[in-house]
Amino acid sequence: MRESSVHGRRGHGNGSTDLILVETANGPLLGRRDIDVQCFLGVPFAAPPVGALRFRPPAPAEPWTEPREALDFAPACPHLPYYDPTENGAEVMGEDCLTLNVWTPGADRDRRPVMLWIHGGGNVGGSARNSQYNGARLARRGDVVVVTIQYRLGVLGFLDFSDIGGEEFAGGGNAALLDIIAALEWVRDNILAFGGDPGNVTIFGESAGADHVQRLISAPEAQGLVHRAIVQSAVLTDLHPRERSTHNAARLLQASGGSLRELQDLEWPALLALEERAGFVFPWCKPNLDGVVLCEQPRESIARGRGGHVPLLIGTTLEETKYFSAVCADPDDPTLAPGAFSDCILGDPEGLEGLFGERAQGVIDRYVKAYPTRYEAAIAMSTDGLMRVMSTRFAAAYSQGQPTWMYLFTFHSPVRGRTGQAYGSYHSLEIPFVFGNDGPNEIEVTAPREQWGDLSEQMMDAWTSFARAGDPNTPSLPHWPRYDAARRATMDFGLPCAVVEDPRGDERAAWDHSPLETVRYWPSCLH
Repeated sequence: MRESSVHGRRGHGNGSTDLILVETANGPLLGRRDIDVQCFLGVPFAAPPVGALRFRPPAPAEPWTEPREALDFAPACPHLPYYDPTENGAEVMGEDCLTLNVWTPGADRDRRPVMLWIHGGGNVGGSARNSQYNGARLARRGDVVVVTIQYRLGVLGFLDFSDIGGEEFAGGGNAALLDIIAALEWVRDNILAFGGDPGNVTIFGESAGADHVQRLISAPEAQGLVHRAIVQSAVLTDLHPRERSTHNAARLLQASGGSLRELQDLEWPALLALEERAGFVFPWCKPNLDGVVLCEQPRESIARGRGGHVPLLIGTTLEETKYFSAVCADPDDPTLAPGAFSDCILGDPEGLEGLFGERAQGVIDRYVKAYPTRYEAAIAMSTDGLMRVMSTRFAAAYSQGQPTWMYLFTFHSPVRGRTGQAYGSYHSLEIPFVFGNDGPNEIEVTAPREQWGDLSEQMMDAWTSFARAGDPNTPSLPHWPRYDAARRATMDFGLPCAVVEDPRGDERAAWDHSPLETVRYWPSCLH
């Protein structure tokens, strides 16, 4: 494997661009320089999952002999645009999407830590095209190799047709996870040529991507491919039973009115329209216990010592559900106005009896007394029920076997969303700080860069320190103790950063003994 520089003019600016040639196991790749690092974009790690390969585990990418340009992002994996309307309209989608992007300080075989990012989007949206995930600044600051990947979404990634189509479809109900594993295998086989260490790979992700991180650290097929794990704002519910994925596959086939082979050959826009008509919408779509890729619930694997043999960094934002009420809300929809949002969570204790039993009203009263308005109380309660409590539970269990660190992101965006509510510390707000990106799309919701203080640099330092050594402690932060169920030391990423023991502990404790692993608290107004 080799690196060489070529000078030429491309369609990426008005001046000359240094082109970088790197040999991979599949063939030579031509990348370019970007913000003092080298980047290789749209690199295939698997074959396009089209035709007979649709709904099946990923197949190997075809090799090539002539230099292949890796100068621009590949299409986003097809998904319904209204789940992610910002940068992934239908015009930039396509099924030739199983690709990854690499940012490296140098394709020089220096064995830097590798950080592989798994995007969120509820398994029904998102892509590595998103400008928030540009890895140039993170790679440069931390002297790491950053990889971002794409995986199949919606019906293309989570339907099990093996009962209908036979053994060749086995594992297809977890095709999205197998896509990620295929990307990790590509990293193992190729990343040394890009200056990365295949023996030191950190996977990190947010939301659905964080859920996949949690599953992969206990998935048998991912063992040996992952050496550290960062879980940002995961939901962490139990996996679907395989029967649900199989049932949904049968429903989609019936709705199509054709054969499985015809469904495989259907143009993807028509398939998405069929997906929408069949009612396959968030949050039905997630991995399942198929007995092939995943054989038990991740929390059971961790509890039995059969998974999770890597250091863990895990956390959430302070106000996760402000994303839904301030960012995504339709201002003309009265059910998502702040007052209605508060009422639908706190106004009917009967709706919480499945979790709290006769304690439901007392738990509501606890939140109402702790916050100045019912809306703020509702944000806190739904954030805890959706994400924060499950993260603290998982961290407490995981810390019994492996080094674990917990954080809480509390930076408060003053920018107001469509409902007039400030974004606050909403779901996904930490991402620009982790990647160090402050372009127009990022500051539109976070606030201008001058209001960030040193927070982005501190988070980049912590993330890359963790990737390098399995410990997020860095001179730019106060000493950060490991997490355990007794002390619950948590890094508060705010202005300034500080270590807090058991933040909002009284509210966290209110959820003790509530079966969140199997019963998810989805307020009706968030459906």
